[in-house]
Amino acid sequence: MIIDAILGVLLAVPNMLLDGMGNIGITIPDGVFSFLSSVLPFLGYLLPIVALLPLMGIEMAVMIFKIVWAIILRVKSFVPTMGA
Repeated sequence: MIIDAILGVLLAVPNMLLDGMGNIGITIPDGVFSFLSSVLPFLGYLLPIVALLPLMGIEMAVMIFKIVWAIILRVKSFVPTMGA
């Protein structure tokens, strides 16, 4: 309850500044998605994702294995009888 009051006082000025800004509107043009639908099939010829997915999966598996192995070694080093 006291913390809420302190935070309310500290955030009063930023809240007043943000309230004075007004609304920000973002619009997406209609032609963007038609442009993307015409470009994406072309990128499939330049960058064959289907052929590269197994390589990316192997690379991610090795990276995850290295992370898990480092965590195991770190936890193991804290156990007195196991050493590291």
